Amino acid sequence: MQSADHNSSGNQPSPPAAPQLLTIDEACRHLRISRWLLYRLIQQRKLTTVQIGRRRLIPADAIARFINSQTDEGDR
Repeated sequence: MQSADHNSSGNQPSPPAAPQLLTIDEACRHLRISRWLLYRLIQQRKLTTVQIGRRRLIPADAIARFINSQTDEGDR
């Protein structure tokens, strides 16, 4: 009898998808910057955020756009 974790092709289950919204601490770890610098980037509108209740979250695609913008600036 096969377990429910395996499909018929024998492949391992895929890892969980990356979160679409990151907390401030997760975004800091992802960018390897301090909370102070992250808040400064938010204030300068270099990073967009989403507010849900009292929580401020950073969309993963906003972090990707920020990284790409920094890479593009270095290429000039």
